[in-house]
Amino acid sequence: MPYSTQQEQPATHTNDQPAGNTTSQTRPTVDQAQHAVDQAQQADHNAKEKLQQAMADQVITTDEQHDLAQAQQSVIAAKQQAQAQIDQLPAQEQSTLQAELETVTNIEIPSTGAHPAGTTPQSLSHTTSQNEDALPDTGEQATSQVTILGSMAALIGSLFLFRKRRKDKDEQ
Repeated sequence: MPYSTQQEQPATHTNDQPAGNTTSQTRPTVDQAQHAVDQAQQADHNAKEKLQQAMADQVITTDEQHDLAQAQQSVIAAKQQAQAQIDQLPAQEQSTLQAELETVTNIEIPSTGAHPAGTTPQSLSHTTSQNEDALPDTGEQATSQVTILGSMAALIGSLFLFRKRRKDKDEQ
């Protein structure tokens, strides 16, 4: 009698699990997968917090960049471990955990000295003038005469084509 009670207990805790030995084997795997997903979400949260802290002064130092890279690696490792746990589950149990795992995303590590989105470096105009001096002139202009002449030639050519078709149609 105690043996049958042990089989029924897990079945009463999980309504969608079949009764029997498969329940006692599957349930720890679901718990392990959920725990792995939770760890991946926590690692993602920690990485995003580190990114916000690093961007607070609007400049990324080499140490901050290194810390962000380590945080990103821990997110990737936790996500891979959670995915491996989810892949071991039966198909009907994978969808919920997979959806939770999809919310875990990688952070974008800015380069050293990078400014956060929405701000610009103070010497942008100076940099632009240096680029104009250093880069060769490619000849591209906003209003190119070649483009205008090409458009006119295409227009004249299409008029001749339509006129010829009209003559051919009238002759038939």
